[in-house]
Amino acid sequence: MKEGHIYVPESASKTWEHRYVDLPDNLQAWLEVYGRSRCGWICPANFAEKHRANYQLAGFTSWKQDVMRHTFTSNHLAHFGDLDGLLQAMGHRSSPQTLWRYYHRARTKSEAAEYWAIGPTIREKSAPLEVVL
Repeated sequence: MKEGHIYVPESASKTWEHRYVDLPDNLQAWLEVYGRSRCGWICPANFAEKHRANYQLAGFTSWKQDVMRHTFTSNHLAHFGDLDGLLQAMGHRSSPQTLWRYYHRARTKSEAAEYWAIGPTIREKSAPLEVVL
């Protein structure tokens, strides 16, 4: 992480191929706050239960599968305009035309800029951030 990327081993990859993935500034900020005591795996034990608790705390009653991947894809393409970098980050070997077809107009540049600006905020002790870690 000191070099601005993480290593994804083949055992943790959807395509069973290892790769390095660049860390955007906002993700590095999140990992500084919530990943301080962690090393190795970023995904915590009992992730499904913790994820469910967090989206319920945020007011959602359900969560569609792959919504985070689709959101990342749409915003990455609109903000960075780097289809090859996006393919590598997602571990896709498929044709770039497939991603382009479905995602190139999904978000505007200004909407994507808002997404990439989301970061952790330091809260006062009287207003703790409710997150299940």
